[in-house]
Amino acid sequence: MASDSLDIVDHKLGLDVSLYRGWLSDSERVQWWDTIINNVQWYRVKYKSDRFQSLCETPCYTTFFGGDHKFKPYDDIPHWLKPLVERASSQLLDNGWIYNAILIRLYFDGKDEIAWHTDGRKAMFLPT
Repeated sequence: MASDSLDIVDHKLGLDVSLYRGWLSDSERVQWWDTIINNVQWYRVKYKSDRFQSLCETPCYTTFFGGDHKFKPYDDIPHWLKPLVERASSQLLDNGWIYNAILIRLYFDGKDEIAWHTDGRKAMFLPT
């Protein structure tokens, strides 16, 4: 079970987020890090910024699996990642919901960030 959780609710910003820390042991985190790094095809996401009125690129690598088939591109959650998604579904959600997607981001260093936002599907995924 999650040892440290934080709920962030800001109706003005449209945020309703639960952040869980410590639900994987140190050795599990290392195992999943290695598995993800060795199996993911990373992308840089380009999108049109309403704020800057220009084409922008995220300051990180990204990959996304699952979700809804009607949104493209669509990639099913791969078999090697399903145990992590199933564990998150069974351990982190008390209301019977299950996760049907996973977004993974890889930042370059501790200085990179993406501000609070909502994800839209208006993006171009460009292979690294």
